[in-house]
Amino acid sequence: MAYYEKRQYKKKEEEHFTKGNGEVYLDDCNGDLEKAIRKLRKKLKGDGLFDELKRRESYEKPSEKKRRKKAVSRFNESKNNKDL
Repeated sequence: MAYYEKRQYKKKEEEHFTKGNGEVYLDDCNGDLEKAIRKLRKKLKGDGLFDELKRRESYEKPSEKKRRKKAVSRFNESKNNKDL
């Protein structure tokens, strides 16, 4: 399956999953609550909601924020350089 086809398939799958203002419907899951919960959790994890909640559990000093952001940018930069 080519990249473009995968992308179209994923886009089509997302259209079925969310409609309107990000509301989740159980139509695609055929009433299977466990499957709906798994889809919802996967969607929220992809959006970074769980990471955000974990960061907001306690106060983060501005210097810690800077340090974390630098570490993330360093990681992304090294990952991008690895491809070259």
